[in-house]
Amino acid sequence: MRCLRLSLLLWVCLIWTATAHSQEHNNLWVMWERVVNGQPKSQFRSHLLLDVPPAEAQTFFNNLAPSAQTYGAANVSHETSPLCLSQPPPKELTSIDTTPLTLADKVATLGGLNGVFVDFRAVRGPRTFTGNFGETVHSYVISQLQQAGIPLLTKEEVETTPGKPTLTLRYSVEVVGCKPWSVSLGLTQLVVLTRDTSIMLNTTTWSGSARQSESDIEYGAMEALRDVVAAFTEDYAKANSIIGGNAVTQIEPAN
Repeated sequence: MRCLRLSLLLWVCLIWTATAHSQEHNNLWVMWERVVNGQPKSQFRSHLLLDVPPAEAQTFFNNLAPSAQTYGAANVSHETSPLCLSQPPPKELTSIDTTPLTLADKVATLGGLNGVFVDFRAVRGPRTFTGNFGETVHSYVISQLQQAGIPLLTKEEVETTPGKPTLTLRYSVEVVGCKPWSVSLGLTQLVVLTRDTSIMLNTTTWSGSARQSESDIEYGAMEALRDVVAAFTEDYAKANSIIGGNAVTQIEPAN
C-alpha cells in the first residue's frame, strides 16, 4: 500500500504598507507542500491573494489559527518572507590585509618552491626542426632543472603541492614582415584574490622569453630555449638563496 504523507504549509504573508493616504495593502500567500514517500521531490501548490480588504484578510488569517496550532505553529512573526528563511545567508567576503605587504617581483615567486611539473613532449616547434621538437626540448629542460637542483614533480605529486607549480613552454612562429619567432617559458601557480579569498586563479607568476635575432642567423629555437631555461634556473637560485631555504648552486649559462 502506498504511503502518502501530506503536510500543509500555510505560509500566509500579510504585508502592511503605509502610503501617503494611510492606505493598507494586504497580500495572502497560502502554500501546500505534498510529500510522497519514495519520491525525491515535494509537490507544491499555492494560492496568491493580492490587495485583500483588511477585514477579510484578518478573518481569513484568524480562521487558520486553530488548525495551525494543532498541526504546527500559529501567528509566527517574520522580519522577511518565510520563503527566504531556508536560503543560505549571503556569502561574506574574506579579504587579505595587504597593508604590511609589498609587491614582489617574479624572482620572489620562486622562493620556497617545492618543485615543478614539466611535460613539454607535445609542444610544437619550427617546421624546419629535424626530429621531434617536443621530446627534444622536454629532455633538455629536465636535464637542466636536475643540474640546477630544482625538484621535479610527477603528475600526481603536483596535484597535492601548494600552488600546483607547472612550467609551460610555447614556440610562436614567425610572421614574415610582422613579428619574429619566439620561445616563451612560464611558471603557472594557483593564487587567490586579495579582495575575495574564495576566488582562486591559475596564473603565470614567472615568465621569460627569447626571440629571433636579426644579427645572428645561427640563433635558433634551441638557443632561445637555452637562454630562457638559464634565466629560470638562475632566478630560482637567487630566490632560494635570499630566503635561506634550499639554496642551490647557480649554473653558468651555456655558451
